[in-house]
Amino acid sequence: MRREHVFWDVDALMKTDFIDRVVKNTNAKQEQVLKSMSIEREIFKEARKQSEILEEIETDHITKLAVIDKLTADIFQSFYSLNVLHNPDKELTPIVRKINQHIVDEMMKTTEYSALKSISEGKQYPAIEATEQFMEHIASNLEELMDVANGKDNLLDALQNQEKKRDELAQKCFNEITQSEPSKKILRDANRFNSLGKQIKALDRMVRDNLMKSKSVTRMIARAVESAKEKAEELQSVLKSWGNNQSEMKGSELDKELVEKVRNNSKLLDISRYLGRFREILQQKRLNGYAFGRGEKYSIELGNKLSRLLSSEYMLLATNETIPLFLRKYQQKTLKQYARRERICKGQGDIIICLDESGSTIGENATWGKAVAFAMLELARLHNRNMALIHFSDSASIQTDLFLGTSYTQEDVMQSASLFLDGGTDFETPMIEAVRLMETDDFANPDILFITDGICEMSESFKQQLKEKQLEHGFTITGILLDQDDFDMTFSLESFCTEIFKISEIGGDGIVEALFESRAV
Repeated sequence: MRREHVFWDVDALMKTDFIDRVVKNTNAKQEQVLKSMSIEREIFKEARKQSEILEEIETDHITKLAVIDKLTADIFQSFYSLNVLHNPDKELTPIVRKINQHIVDEMMKTTEYSALKSISEGKQYPAIEATEQFMEHIASNLEELMDVANGKDNLLDALQNQEKKRDELAQKCFNEITQSEPSKKILRDANRFNSLGKQIKALDRMVRDNLMKSKSVTRMIARAVESAKEKAEELQSVLKSWGNNQSEMKGSELDKELVEKVRNNSKLLDISRYLGRFREILQQKRLNGYAFGRGEKYSIELGNKLSRLLSSEYMLLATNETIPLFLRKYQQKTLKQYARRERICKGQGDIIICLDESGSTIGENATWGKAVAFAMLELARLHNRNMALIHFSDSASIQTDLFLGTSYTQEDVMQSASLFLDGGTDFETPMIEAVRLMETDDFANPDILFITDGICEMSESFKQQLKEKQLEHGFTITGILLDQDDFDMTFSLESFCTEIFKISEIGGDGIVEALFESRAV
């Protein structure tokens, strides 16, 4: 009885798919898990050339994983490419198929990968930074990963040796096939080729099982991609917070210099966690708004005011079929209309911010307050308004930073953001300074934002003076209470504030949205 895949006759052998398998085996082996276009390879090459971190990783770990440089390229490709495609398994070398492919595939299964991809896709700078972070984590655990794959029997070494033998045998068979009349020796070599194929498949399966069953390897890869995602998110936050909103995140020298400066300043880095998101909220509000008159933005609302309907709603009256729909929407007040244009009033002019920097605000309160202040600066810049930031703590500690028109620089902003006074709390000194600014020519029609944790009192005489100044100048005071850790806290300025926002009631993002909406974004 003949065994399966055993060849006894040369003519029969030549009629099988053996020749095709030999030809495919003799083709050059692929060392990249993922396909890439020439432009993507050039982008990676340029980014890789500038990365000292990746150079060090590959130099230090090439003895443990000879194709670590290929893994680096695959990781970058998976983060950067708009269309991630795999090379066929059969084209991959054994070590790439078992190690690199497992890492890439397991990484792409994680939820963190999708979040990371949304940041780095098509963006060179976050893609290469995420690659560096991922590869640092993998490299530090590479020895453990290789031990798991090898098992007790050095499976990877055995697999590579068998693959090498099969490659040599495939070349020998190919040379014999190309002869005009192949000899019977090819039968023996063909059977050996098939036998090696079975052994390789068995070794493949054993290595795969070792890796798939290892919870430590799965956790290692998950931690690596999570760390890479956090690095990309940090980079994105920094550029959104302190950049000019025009960065394409290609890793320009200006971007790199900015990121390095922020990362070397813990205060700026902490503020970035909020400020980037706040500026994004502002941008979205502007995109959703409606340009009117002198350029102020007004939202679309629902109603039945015929004088303010969008022209698209009147189109419902054009045919008999849609007239009933128009009437129903009119009755239900669900027709789209422009929001009523309000006259310019306090809150839509220049901005004065009093920011509590007493010792009690240190930490998240100080960070969040700074982020709000500089989000308002972005709003002021977009509308050509002036802004003053009054840092205050006790009566002897106060600093006023003026941001007038376009006369200030990014360095001025960063220096202001880096300041923290510490000390006690005095509300009267910053209010005196705010009123003084209001009486200068630099601040027309301003209102005051007062950001504090509320731990202070004001004298009755000063309260009376403040009331008189409010009547004289007609300004508003919007109080923002940092009370997320103390829901029952009262606000010392409550009797003077036109409105008060409490983090405990509507949350930090809710306050920011309300501030933007009330100031005609």
